[in-house]
Amino acid sequence: LGVGRTTAPGRLLRNDADGEMYRAKLLELFNASGNENALKWPPWDGAWGPDWSREQTITALRWLKDQGLYGRGHVMVWPVWRNLPKSIQDLRETNPDAIPGRVLEHIREIGAATRDVVDEWDVLNEPRTNHDLMDLFGRGIMLDWFRCAREVVPGKDLYINDFGILNGGGPGTSVHETYKDTIRFLLDNRAPVD
Repeated sequence: LGVGRTTAPGRLLRNDADGEMYRAKLLELFNASGNENALKWPPWDGAWGPDWSREQTITALRWLKDQGLYGRGHVMVWPVWRNLPKSIQDLRETNPDAIPGRVLEHIREIGAATRDVVDEWDVLNEPRTNHDLMDLFGRGIMLDWFRCAREVVPGKDLYINDFGILNGGGPGTSVHETYKDTIRFLLDNRAPVD
């Protein structure tokens, strides 16, 4: 059974007493880890400033892997304008037809870069409340994301991440039913959702 904790690469890699304590407690208490924000598209592209870099993220993920922690990647696609990079937001007005291809390029790039240091991926984040790309291109675009992810990270489990599924009232609530409906749509259309 995995007991996990998200980590922040900058904190994990600190070369001081706080960094040493952080790493020691992480190894003492957990056997799995995901990242807090570093694999989200804007910080991955460097939009959050110099404290966020691909190199730092890969180094942190490599450290986790070398320590034997099971690693979860979060997230390939967060399909809401405010959480997409500015370059994608700008295409909304200038060339929306280019967006699907750019999203697939991102999935291929981040999947290939992390293939050896991430054990499973959240391909899709919070589609119940964050569905701008599905509104623009239709629900079928989610199938493309999962199929692309399967191609680039074969053998890795692929997931949907969402919130409030159980603590939002559980089975029978609109939150729960919407989540089930999305998963059913993906599976019925042979998307590789694990």
